[in-house]
Amino acid sequence: MLRDRAASRVHIRHARGSTARPMTDSELDAKFRGQVCTELPDADVERLIGRLRTVVECADVATWLLR
Repeated sequence: MLRDRAASRVHIRHARGSTARPMTDSELDAKFRGQVCTELPDADVERLIGRLRTVVECADVATWLLR
């Protein structure tokens, strides 16, 4: 909503991060860091990013979570 109470809409056909325009790994990492930086220390964030990158390799998420 704008200051004069008018509403404005914009449709972006293929927004960054959509399947048509996926983010790069570095863009995803930066977005993730921006979301968790106030909650986790930098070292934990980097360790978590590294760990999350391996989830696609696991056959069983429950086992992966316990590692």
